[in-house]
Amino acid sequence: MIYHVNKIWIELRSKPDMARRFLLTSIPGGHEVRLIEDRGDWYRVGTFYQNKYIESYIQSDQLTKGIMPMVHLDTPKIPSVHLWSESEVITPSSKEHSLVINDPKCPERNLTSVTSRVMGINMILNYLDVEKSERYLASGRNSYCNVYVHDYAYLCGVYLPRVWWSDKAVAALTLGKKVDKRIDVSVYEIGASKLYDWLTDWGGLFGWKRVFDPHEAQESANNGQVVLISAKRSIANTPGHICIIAPENFNIKAIRENGRVSIPVMSHAGNKNRKYFQHRWWTHKQFKFFGFWVAE
Repeated sequence: MIYHVNKIWIELRSKPDMARRFLLTSIPGGHEVRLIEDRGDWYRVGTFYQNKYIESYIQSDQLTKGIMPMVHLDTPKIPSVHLWSESEVITPSSKEHSLVINDPKCPERNLTSVTSRVMGINMILNYLDVEKSERYLASGRNSYCNVYVHDYAYLCGVYLPRVWWSDKAVAALTLGKKVDKRIDVSVYEIGASKLYDWLTDWGGLFGWKRVFDPHEAQESANNGQVVLISAKRSIANTPGHICIIAPENFNIKAIRENGRVSIPVMSHAGNKNRKYFQHRWWTHKQFKFFGFWVAE
């Protein structure tokens, strides 16, 4: 039996329990789900969300029986965008946060095999040296998780924007018009909360796939894929957070419960930069939305 979401947003949970640790993701109003089991106050449902099938629990009063008509809009094909320095070598010691690293000595990720991919990721993490590099050190109330994750993805050969097109530029590009890159005019710097929106709206166009299980996310990182956790704050226009899920190694392992990863190995820049850490930060009540994303 088909139901649709009757709230603006609702939460999907791995168990019929309101504890934050069971939160999987949120889905929007009108989204369709298939009833698997009626447990009174809770429904066990299955649904496809962002090209991934999920089975989860939803409070039954948040669903209405039947299909809600929805309009499907194709995502326009928009090019990636970077800002480059033509006169200066940008390294992890550089504080020009909007510019791409162009150090000829920087490592890359070799895609030949799982071993070479993981080796490349470890070399990139060592090169970026998040705990010591000036580029990622917090300054006052500003921290640079978005810059660190962008640099990591870029060196791994995956697109994640440090700057992105303005709405006006997107409209022009959709019509096939040429748009010059002008900071704060046609492109703008993109923060952590906006990166969640970008991954949701545009990520698929650039090879990002959303997953809903920390175990799958960690396994993907262990296979040398680029994996991120992105979260958007509950209060509008306040900074979110984004971090890397890194491959496990001899010195640090993911936390497992009943043989499955519950807290992966992570790396981030923030108030305190950590090359590796383990903490279930993304289900904190300050974050309204979160997601795991994987790119080859």
